[in-house]
Amino acid sequence: MKKMLTAVALIGLLTCGRASAVFYNGEELMEVCAIKIAFVNRACEGYVTGIADAASHFRESDGVAEDFCIPQETKSVELIRVVVKFLEAHAGSLGANAAEYVRAALAESYPCA
Repeated sequence: MKKMLTAVALIGLLTCGRASAVFYNGEELMEVCAIKIAFVNRACEGYVTGIADAASHFRESDGVAEDFCIPQETKSVELIRVVVKFLEAHAGSLGANAAEYVRAALAESYPCA
């Protein structure tokens, strides 16, 4: 129960009081993705897959250059592992918008041929 309350408090702190459209910076995303409680990991999964899906959509609809090419059979848990590994490797310099780090991690691990 204590872990559940801590997770809820953390989510509240991470999502309240925003004045801009940046919802997470890299450090905040790393904190959310590191929590092992199922519903919190859904927040991590939703963020990472949302960035991947949005990038794919804009690439297809607007003809934007491909940053990454994720194989069709890739599971969301694999994307989360890739992103968390990237965030851990760049810890200490994660103050920018988390979406930038997600895209960089996916581009590094899933380059287009």
